[in-house]
Amino acid sequence: MTPDYTNYDFVRPWLAVGGAPDAPEALAGRFQAVLDLRPEVPAELAERYRRLGIVYRPFPLRDGALPAGGVAVLDPVVAWVAEQHAAGERVLIHCQGGGSRAPFVAAYVLLRLEGGDAAALLRDLQRRRPAAAQMATVFRQVLLAAGA
Repeated sequence: MTPDYTNYDFVRPWLAVGGAPDAPEALAGRFQAVLDLRPEVPAELAERYRRLGIVYRPFPLRDGALPAGGVAVLDPVVAWVAEQHAAGERVLIHCQGGGSRAPFVAAYVLLRLEGGDAAALLRDLQRRRPAAAQMATVFRQVLLAAGA
């Protein structure tokens, strides 16, 4: 039996933000690409996703702390998400709970791909993913500065 997974919200028709699923099998048929932001993941996880035909990319990120090298370190992630989107894949960006790291990275990706006003983007993201209200202050400040 496939585990149920409901801890996600679509912020665009092709992009969802959420918390970690209990098992990769819960994502089969829902998503074709997964960006996992948890600092530590089981070694066998990539193989489980591969067997399901889901493109999996871990990108360890600690909550409330910018990566060494600043926000520009996320640019390869933006490129990866853009590639998945261009290929017509539905992408899930998740952290553990889905309230801080995942919304931060999703907002950064959308800011880079779509442009626009960072404050408006954050409001829209929080409307679509209410758990994003938990986003760490440092992440919000970085997004607002990046969109200036």
